Amino acid sequence: MIVQSVESAREIEDFIRFRWQVYRDHPVWVPPIVADAKRFLAGKGLFFRHCRSRLFTAREDGKIVATLAVFYDRHLVDHAAIRAGWIGFFEALPGKAEAVNRLFTEAEAALREFGAEVVWGPMNGGIANEAGLLANAYNQPPVFLMGYNPSYYHAYFRRAGYRPVKELMAYSMDLLDGRLKRKVQFLLRRSARSKIRIRPFERKRMREESFLLAKIYAATFRHHWGFAPQSEEEFYEILAPMKAAIDPELILFAEDDRGPVGFTLVVPDYNPVIRRLDGNLEYLSGLAFLHLKNKIREARLIAIGVTPEWRGKGVSSLLMASVLETLMKKQYIKCEYSWVFRENRASQEMAEKFDSDYYKRYLVYEKKLGRL
Repeated sequence: MIVQSVESAREIEDFIRFRWQVYRDHPVWVPPIVADAKRFLAGKGLFFRHCRSRLFTAREDGKIVATLAVFYDRHLVDHAAIRAGWIGFFEALPGKAEAVNRLFTEAEAALREFGAEVVWGPMNGGIANEAGLLANAYNQPPVFLMGYNPSYYHAYFRRAGYRPVKELMAYSMDLLDGRLKRKVQFLLRRSARSKIRIRPFERKRMREESFLLAKIYAATFRHHWGFAPQSEEEFYEILAPMKAAIDPELILFAEDDRGPVGFTLVVPDYNPVIRRLDGNLEYLSGLAFLHLKNKIREARLIAIGVTPEWRGKGVSSLLMASVLETLMKKQYIKCEYSWVFRENRASQEMAEKFDSDYYKRYLVYEKKLGRL
């Protein structure tokens, strides 16, 4: 059994394709978008100007039995004033404890080399990407940009000396519920005289709107655990390839006379389409994706944020009611609100206010490395 660094395009392909072996008996699993995964794991993009990364595989008799990636983001380290590294893209076959322990040992050595004194994970490059290990509801499919894993992954982390540090919660909203519809309409009528204006994202002004979203996102979440600053160009680089796929009516800005004070970001749940296309969104399959996406009737609320000076003034409720009304008009039947920190009572109360059911939990693990 050996642990190897992954460097060549072929090795990255094998790293990604290993997931199909792990999840062949998991019918609700959704494959990654292969082209996106290849680009990210090859270290392409503005993110890697400030983040060091390395990929590893554990092999037995020449065959991959586990994978892991490490990330050391200088923006996170500088912003949070803690020498923290991420581990992510962890996958492993069952019954491979020795291989997994050696894989973790090699990954932690790389992070120490980069300068890390603590490890958090799993995080696929950062807190805004797939985060945490699913800890329940293994019979439920993941929604777009949320992770899924076998239950035995937790034992691998614990055996390697990791302990839970954060719990992430996911809520489900039934958009056909008459009570929720009435609540949405009541809140919108009550806010009719509000000084706050709600407007959708303007796709024709993609760069400018992406920059604005980056600015308000940073102002809203800069004090959250795990937040790492991103440049406006970096934010745009993430959104630009999704231009044809995003629904601008589901990305809303709340504005007063001086500019934006809040936002909400909702995306259709593309996962059923991605599963059907087996993660292949190249040209011909990409055209099929654009056709099939119009049949999607479920969505994910990724984030809702309000600047500090406007919190507690009803802006969050107005944003939530506005985007739910849009989803209902578009005949969506369900929306997942994910994820929410366990200690974030304000967001939990918002979910409960809109009749959301808490149904999934994810755990982020931590291990102290100490100084070299």
